[in-house]
Amino acid sequence: MSMSFFWQFVLVPCFAASFAAISAAPFGAIISWRKLVYFGEALSHSAWLGIAIALFFNLPIYVGIWLTTALLIALLFLLKNKSNTDSNNILGTLSHGMLAFGVIALAKMENIRRDLFTYLFGDILNTTSSDLILICLVSSISLFILYFLWNSIILLTVSEAIAHTEIVKIKYIEAIFLVLLGIFTGIMMQFLGLMLIMSFLIIPVQAAAKIAKTPEQCIFFAAMIAVICVYLGILSAFIFDFPVAPAIVAVMIIPYFFLYFCKKSA
Repeated sequence: MSMSFFWQFVLVPCFAASFAAISAAPFGAIISWRKLVYFGEALSHSAWLGIAIALFFNLPIYVGIWLTTALLIALLFLLKNKSNTDSNNILGTLSHGMLAFGVIALAKMENIRRDLFTYLFGDILNTTSSDLILICLVSSISLFILYFLWNSIILLTVSEAIAHTEIVKIKYIEAIFLVLLGIFTGIMMQFLGLMLIMSFLIIPVQAAAKIAKTPEQCIFFAAMIAVICVYLGILSAFIFDFPVAPAIVAVMIIPYFFLYFCKKSA
């Protein structure tokens, strides 16, 4: 195995997935604490409509995903502010609606032949050094912005009533977080695929919550679990000739159930 092959097809995918996993940990924690797990599902489903729009107008895929993400966030805030409906009920409706429109649009594009499984599972082995730089840059900027929103988001999670009283522009802060999450997800989706980035947002945090005692511990443990699973997943993919992204997700399931049953037995 040459050094260039090892760098291109082993180290670059490992580093890319690791950076994405680490930066996804705080986002995933907030999604879990805010009980917005349906937001991740809604993002992944709306992405199909974004992909259809991008292919139809010959735009970059991430532009289409950003457009549908902006539409999703706008509709969520509009419907939530106009009624007392729970956010997850709104997200569930929007999620399946956008998925349906996306599938219909893609089915009608007979002149466009694309491997849609690439968007679902990603093609992380084809990640280049320039892609790795972009992933690192996006991860760093996302974490930097999230650092300044952190205290406000935590207060909003603990008590919405207190947050609205203490912070006048708390709705704008929540909107900024959702937009940031949408942009982060849309960019990472190009390299990791829908399934892997959504798994990074949900599974490690749920596993870490079984052993963490503070929010910071939960994020740290989630990042560690995700990174370890990245390397074990890629290793198992090379040894057993598995698809890389599903292999990483399958490995992430193991610590989740292990910690679940260990806590339950204790």
